[in-house]
Formats: sequence, structure tokens, C-alpha cells
Amino acid sequence: MGEGADTWDRLVPLLVGAVTVLDRAAGGPAPTLAGEVARIAALADDRDPVLVAHSAGALAAEAYARLHPGRVAGLVLVDPSVVRPGTTGRLRAATARLLTAGTPVLAGALDRAGLPGRLGPWAWRRAARRMGEGPADPVHAAAYGQPTVLVRLAVEWLAHPALAVELLLLRERTAAPTVPVRVLTALGDVASARGRVAWRTAHARLAESFSAGRQEVLRDARHLVHRDRPEVVAAAVTAVGRDSGS
Repeated sequence: MGEGADTWDRLVPLLVGAVTVLDRAAGGPAPTLAGEVARIAALADDRDPVLVAHSAGALAAEAYARLHPGRVAGLVLVDPSVVRPGTTGRLRAATARLLTAGTPVLAGALDRAGLPGRLGPWAWRRAARRMGEGPADPVHAAAYGQPTVLVRLAVEWLAHPALAVELLLLRERTAAPTVPVRVLTALGDVASARGRVAWRTAHARLAESFSAGRQEVLRDARHLVHRDRPEVVAAAVTAVGRDSGS
């Protein structure tokens, strides 16, 4: 969550053919599943892409594939978020909409207080050390010193449970697409043995929900797989493209 398009900079040069990167962290309305699918559709245009999505972005990628099964060549889900039944997320989603509407005011207040510049980059460097295999890129860390970026991160976090509920409902009324799917599972930053089993099992079930789904377990990789091991993601994209005939 909160990562901009430049988080894919190490992967893009390894891919063959046309590549379009969707900046999910860019400003706009509070995220909804329908809105995210529409953004993908607008960028895909008349192409049938292999969609590559990381973490929470996997929800929108799966939704697009379910709603437009003839308009996608395959999916590569990079350490995707796990969707579990639970709260509706309505209160958080409503708060996300309020934050979005008040972004200029809130960002201005944060800027005047000087908090983003002092805390944002520091917090991201800590998170990157935990979720990644190396230090945070200074340019990426600096972006978290911008008040609008911090507000957008909060909006995404608040909206996430409602998006998960939307995807659960979509799964009930749509068939899983028959396109090739790779689920990349990172276990290196999961603290406990029980947690690693749960994360691996949840991803295995996700892969099994697609007739042409496969899971690849990366025991030592951490959550930011696309940043730390872009060659692994590129290999998965190539395999999916080959299997789809695209």
C-alpha cells in the first residue's frame, strides 16, 4: 500500500514487449473495487495483458480477470494480500472517503506541522527493512515525506477491508478465469512457523482456485519481492505469457 509506480523500476527493464505501470498511489477518489477495475480497463485498452500485481493490488487484478476473462492473458500475483471473510469495512471505507475529500486541508495541516518530512521517510525506511532484503531506496523514502502521499496511504489502508469484501462477493457470482496464474509466496519476513504455514496455505488455496494456477514459494524472500528479486517476477511473467500463448 502507498507505493508509487517507481517501485516497479527494477522489474520493467527485465520484461519483453510493451509495459504499462499503473500508479495506484496516485490521487483520486477513495479506492473501490469497481473503480480499480475501471482504471485497469482504461490502461489495457484493446490489449489482453498479463497483469502483475503486488500485495493489496492483487485484489483489483483478480477482479479485472473475473469481470473481463476474455481481456486478460494471465495473472502474476506477487505476495498477494489474503482475503478472509470478516468485517464489512463500511466504517473504514466511509472514513477513507472523508479523508480523500479533505486531502488538501489535511495535507496542508500536516505540512505546516512539519510531521511528514520528519517522520514519513523514517517510517518507510523502517518498514522497508522489515519487508525487504536491503535498505530503502532514498528516492522512494523521500516520497513519504510528502503530506499528500501519507494521506493517500491512510486512505488505501482504510479502504482495504471494503475492497476485500467486494472481492469475496465477486467470487461468489463469477467463475475464476481459466488463464494461467502464478502466485508468488514470500515467507522470509513472516515471524512465526505458524504464520508461515498459514500464509503459504492461504496462497496455495488462492492458486488452486484457478484451473491453471500455480504457487511458487520463496522461502527466504520478503514481501517486497518485486523490488528485491525482480528476476523472479520477470520469470513468472515470461512463464505466464508462454503458457497463455501471448
